[in-house]
Amino acid sequence: MSESERSHLVQQLRDETPGASRVVHLNNAGCSLPPQAVIDAQVAYIQEESLIGGYEAADRFASSADEFYTYGAKVLGCAPEEIGLCQSATDAWRKILYALPLHEGSTIAFDESIYGGNLLALTDGRNRFGWQLQPIDLSESGAIDLSHLARVLQEGSVDLLAISHMPAQSGVRNPLGEIAQLAAKARCLTLVDACQSLGHAPIDLRKEGVDGLIFTGRKYLRGPRGTGGYFLRADVAADVVPLGPDIRVAEITDCDLGWQMRSDVPRLEHWERSWSGFVGAAAALKYLSNLDGDWIWARITSLAHLVVGALEPIRGVEVRRRTAEEGGIVVFDLPGRDLIDARDRLRALGVNVMFAGPQNAPIEMLRRSERGWLRVSVHYYNTAEDVARLAAAVADYLADETR
Repeated sequence: MSESERSHLVQQLRDETPGASRVVHLNNAGCSLPPQAVIDAQVAYIQEESLIGGYEAADRFASSADEFYTYGAKVLGCAPEEIGLCQSATDAWRKILYALPLHEGSTIAFDESIYGGNLLALTDGRNRFGWQLQPIDLSESGAIDLSHLARVLQEGSVDLLAISHMPAQSGVRNPLGEIAQLAAKARCLTLVDACQSLGHAPIDLRKEGVDGLIFTGRKYLRGPRGTGGYFLRADVAADVVPLGPDIRVAEITDCDLGWQMRSDVPRLEHWERSWSGFVGAAAALKYLSNLDGDWIWARITSLAHLVVGALEPIRGVEVRRRTAEEGGIVVFDLPGRDLIDARDRLRALGVNVMFAGPQNAPIEMLRRSERGWLRVSVHYYNTAEDVARLAAAVADYLADETR
């Protein structure tokens, strides 16, 4: 793709994003601006439901909603039957954990940059079911320490390895293929949190070899809030039994209350769902499928480098970057300043960033006594001009504070 073609594509993507001309949105690791295609899909469904009724609208939009599975499979590199819809990534994470054949004494290894919500599910399982938890160190680069992971897998009987593809507070991209190979050699299942990577970094599950993966709609995928999904390899899914199945996935077979799982639907879904969110998430996956994943990664990482270059010279700013391969998430501190106040002041100037507190990665951040950072997360529709406005807003905020 030539430079002219790249510039044209970026402008097209911005034209298709109504919010891009109204705000400098650098909180894509929190919730991206949706493209018009996603907005149109949701509004069309809501309008139809208001005119003909909810069940009837769901029937009419069923084929559009089912694109969630076909395009989800396309962007992840798996079969449509291996994809499922959930209310959020946290919902998907818990459903998979509680459905896997884990028991008292089962050992789950996890990376120290794990998201707080995911870690709470593990600790809940430890308290409820007697799971054993084993943290995996991070290397100095910020990525999972593969040598420590290999030792843990070799020395103990690990049943599940639960890891972050890209942690929410650093943007480091962990090497899924190498990690999955180590786990497979130890006959250990692998569950991956891809909330920050789907729509951000290329994923090909045919090559990576992981057993399960979760994702969210609202982040780099650019879909609706309140939507998420999962991938479960077909042979793994065949053995899972959801905790609290409903009539979407199971049916009562006799008056003695016998029941059985259905084989024709994703096993961890629920019957009730937001249909506007469902069709919106399908539209977001379809939109993503039309873009080249390698181009997205190159575009986002180049913008992140611009962010680092723009913030580092500003007196009073401490940018934190790791030496591992990093994507579009950049965090920085303003020592002596109230970071939530700084976030709000930047927002008032039309620049959206996020305060990333310790619950984004409790073990890593609490161990380092980190109070949190301001998090900038760029997407492909952001521009160099957006980065310049960010730097100017940060500098203005600091100058106002010193007056």
